[in-house]
Amino acid sequence: RRIVELLDPAAGTIILDVGCGTGLLTFEVAQRMDGGSVTGIDASYPMVEVAKRKRSSTTCAYQLALAEDLPFENNAFDGVVSALFFHHLPLALKRKSVQEIVRVLRPGGSIVMADIDRPWSLFGKFYAYAGWLCLRQPEIKENIDGMMPDLLRREGLERVSSAPGVLGCISIWKGRKPAS
Repeated sequence: RRIVELLDPAAGTIILDVGCGTGLLTFEVAQRMDGGSVTGIDASYPMVEVAKRKRSSTTCAYQLALAEDLPFENNAFDGVVSALFFHHLPLALKRKSVQEIVRVLRPGGSIVMADIDRPWSLFGKFYAYAGWLCLRQPEIKENIDGMMPDLLRREGLERVSSAPGVLGCISIWKGRKPAS
């Protein structure tokens, strides 16, 4: 809900959810919009099928696609959202995925995303490092090291800001594609 509040989609906007999973965030965005549409993409066929079955509507659709190779025209979306997706990607795919997001965003469009970040509480440290050690995913460690805001800036977004989210290690970032 916080992601949708920060995105604050205007009536008639077109939004993309990157790494939509079973479509919870995609559907939440669609429920809060007046007109417009939301498309959720994910690389997992089973996830997309669950999303289609449970959460499709006239303004909410899902498709199988890779974040690093988005099947959309340049400047196609007014906004992009993503929740707990980027910690699954190695650094090269994180970069390519952000480049693709910037490509499909219209000038002045916003991205709001939440993911694992540098922990700021004792529980957050336990949660983040336990996930990294148990799952043995170096991609999680990249996020724990706090690299996402700089990556968003380096790939062309401006006004990148972050806010604590939940669990002491999940932050919410907001950025904007330059208007010109």
